[in-house]
Amino acid sequence: MRAFLTSTCLALLALPAAAMAQSTPVAGLELGINEAAARPLIDAACGAVERVEVADTRLPAALTREVYLRCTLLELADGAQVDAAVFTFADDALILLEARGHIAALTPAGDPMISIAGFDVYEGGMIVTRPGEEQAWLLTPAALQTFMMFWDNPVWTVAQPIAPDAAYFLPPEIRFGAGFDERMSALESVCPVLRSQDIEEIWLDTEPVIQRQIDCMGYEIAGYPRRLEFVFGDGELEQMWILFGAGDIPRLREFLTATYGPAIHVDEVYEVFDDWRIALRKDNPEILMGSDRLAAIWARDGLD
Repeated sequence: MRAFLTSTCLALLALPAAAMAQSTPVAGLELGINEAAARPLIDAACGAVERVEVADTRLPAALTREVYLRCTLLELADGAQVDAAVFTFADDALILLEARGHIAALTPAGDPMISIAGFDVYEGGMIVTRPGEEQAWLLTPAALQTFMMFWDNPVWTVAQPIAPDAAYFLPPEIRFGAGFDERMSALESVCPVLRSQDIEEIWLDTEPVIQRQIDCMGYEIAGYPRRLEFVFGDGELEQMWILFGAGDIPRLREFLTATYGPAIHVDEVYEVFDDWRIALRKDNPEILMGSDRLAAIWARDGLD
């Protein structure tokens, strides 16, 4: 189970792109629409708008195109104003609205679904606020999958940002066989948001008696924040998930092939490397890693 992504969020992530349109508090504007349709609505709602396109995108949610519309004095449909907003388009789909200043009008009534490290999460993860910093995010599943609420978008402060050239890597904190307490201590200094949980319904293929998990959110890989999930069986690290975006898939494939050679197994969902220790998952963009014990089971039985 992924604690930050509730079952509601996971169901949303499985929806086809056509089902992702979500209403926003901006008159007539829906997340998921293209830039041409969104632009006149954003122009009408903003005091001023600047367009920024980033060449050679590396945005996790984008394969080919990354565009931002910077807005000052955003007027909402109910007449309330937000100081500033950035509208993020990935491959010509509006995936994120980030607002700063006077965010009360974007905050749903009632208690948040979950509060963690200063973030309040509403409506299945589709609305996130950070009241202490006067920030709010309206997210599509693509933006939620890549945890863009943890990203300090340079378009807020840089006139013409460029794509980061940071390389992909596998975090050195991943040490299979390491103990739970040891890894928890090691991760405290590198994870902006860190939490642990006991897993009641054990699902690890090694069939441990006790299964626990550490979730690290905001760990930076290739220039963007990621979510890492450390899964322990009977006190030892056995399995890892690293969450990415759809745009990362070809970049990750290139990285894994350069590091380990061609995939040794390819199917519709997985591409497997390093004698079954590492797999690239394509339907829900992730890297799966396993201990030697798990790799032997996966090589024999395959990946579900």
